[in-house]
Amino acid sequence: MLEVISPGGLEELFRWLDRLGREPGQEELEQKIGPYGCEADMAATMELVAQHDLIF
Repeated sequence: MLEVISPGGLEELFRWLDRLGREPGQEELEQKIGPYGCEADMAATMELVAQHDLIF
């Protein structure tokens, strides 16, 4: 799978998630993603991870 995100900058969010070493709380996540104009639904994300046997 190839995902292109434009404009750049959102990769910093993924770096933060990697360094965090734990699943962030919903409020904490919303504060971090807010400046990028994104929303997060971790329940839906984790359902896809399980459904497709992904590593997250």
